[in-house]
Amino acid sequence: MTDPLATYLTEVEGLSAMPWPERQRRLNEARQGDEEAKRSVIEAYLLDAARIALSCPDPPGASDLGKIQEANLVLIDCVEDASIPDLLAALKERIPRRLKSAPHRRPGSDEEEDGH
Repeated sequence: MTDPLATYLTEVEGLSAMPWPERQRRLNEARQGDEEAKRSVIEAYLLDAARIALSCPDPPGASDLGKIQEANLVLIDCVEDASIPDLLAALKERIPRRLKSAPHRRPGSDEEEDGH
């Protein structure tokens, strides 16, 4: 049986090869409404977001894949926020904060893990 976390990390590792200057150029294009640029920037930062999420202490009830899902939501928000000049710095600040405050769900579940 394959490990879903290992499979995900392997898949996104191949997407993160975009050089820094290209990431910045594509980020600017994304913030000007280019949806293809937005997709490519998000893909380029998926591994960074996952690594940041996995380095955070586990909140009660959080799975590794659940932490990555929350981190990806932060990534999307940061890509769309033109006031953020340094995307990686914003992710390092905002992902831990999100994980501390987010309700934790099992991946693929609509139920919160607090028993309700």
